[in-house]
Amino acid sequence: MKNLFMILSLLIGSLSFPLIGIAEMSSTNYSIYADSFTIGGFFSTSTNYSFWDSIGEWSAGNITSTTYEILGGFQAMEKGKLSLIISKNNLNLGSLSVNNVNSDSTNFTISSDSNTGYIFSINSAGPSPITAVTDGEVTAGSEEYGFAISGVNAAFVNDRSIVAGRVLASSTVPVVNDLLTMTVKASRTSTTTYGNKSQNIVLNLSGNF
Repeated sequence: MKNLFMILSLLIGSLSFPLIGIAEMSSTNYSIYADSFTIGGFFSTSTNYSFWDSIGEWSAGNITSTTYEILGGFQAMEKGKLSLIISKNNLNLGSLSVNNVNSDSTNFTISSDSNTGYIFSINSAGPSPITAVTDGEVTAGSEEYGFAISGVNAAFVNDRSIVAGRVLASSTVPVVNDLLTMTVKASRTSTTTYGNKSQNIVLNLSGNF
């Protein structure tokens, strides 16, 4: 008997926050995340710290482009952490049937202490192994392939094609252990080409800026 067997691999493309030029001062009692250029100031001390107060800063303000954001000034600086945990990075849809929709799932757990949250998206994806879903639902008896994403911050609720640039989820506030479930689905017809098929997906998680 001939079978159509499908395997999906998930890879992480990057984890990134906006790039910020800094010089960090620290000791056992304090940490100042970013110094700034100033026009003068006063020297303050105590038993636990020494600190130069500034009376003016150069380039205090925000500078942005399509790929970065620089937040100038002590109060604007942000020291963020970003993490992503994947429950499994190889999904196996098995041998497809004309009578059923085959599926497999993986969980993503995202934490970001950025004040503006995160964006989670598909960085790149190999060619669709069979016809990509276009009507919002992978249906038994049709040749269709796609995925659904669920969770509080999921970007959509129906089935979508797996293509580069598609946003899976996002948040505009800090999150801790934000849980998402990605379910990949496939179905076939009696005329779908047989054989082993696979697709690699590279994911991207970045600060929302």
